[in-house]
Amino acid sequence: MKKLNKTAFAAIIIVTVLAAAFGTGLGLILHDNKEYRELYENELIKINLNGEELGIFTFGQLAELCGGINEFNAVYKPSRKEPIERKYEGLELKGVLAALGIDIAELKSVSFRASDGYPKVFPLSDIQKDNEVFIAVKYGGREFIRGIKPSGSTYPDEDGGPFVVIKASDVFSNDRVRGLVEINVTLL
Repeated sequence: MKKLNKTAFAAIIIVTVLAAAFGTGLGLILHDNKEYRELYENELIKINLNGEELGIFTFGQLAELCGGINEFNAVYKPSRKEPIERKYEGLELKGVLAALGIDIAELKSVSFRASDGYPKVFPLSDIQKDNEVFIAVKYGGREFIRGIKPSGSTYPDEDGGPFVVIKASDVFSNDRVRGLVEINVTLL
């Protein structure tokens, strides 16, 4: 049996330590992300106001509060393909906030959190603009593909369901929040 030289032995030790660190880190991330995964799996959207939970809603409950679902147009651009203008169905964010008694003029910030825990903030000018930011539930009469597919931006079907935040004026469709689970609103 051949002996390992010092370099090979050091490499094995380094790889073992890195694998253990990765496994531990992944476990911590998955544990910390449990709340968001549960919201996603149960198709719920949590809305917080000034750091306090305002409520956890189904899309149907929000639609009822807002008086129904809106249709709107936006561009979807798959990678290496021509943009597609589509008709979407969803709720205008301004309408959702107003239905919850939140004064749009008092906004300090609005952030969205996806099922992976990743947060995204849109400029307040976008949030306050009419017919600009929507929580979409369908495109072209079809529901979004559930989850996020690694090759999702290369084909004409859209992933990120069940809920996707869409900025209607985004001509490249890359300013979206796929897998929406939480909206955080801060007032002045």
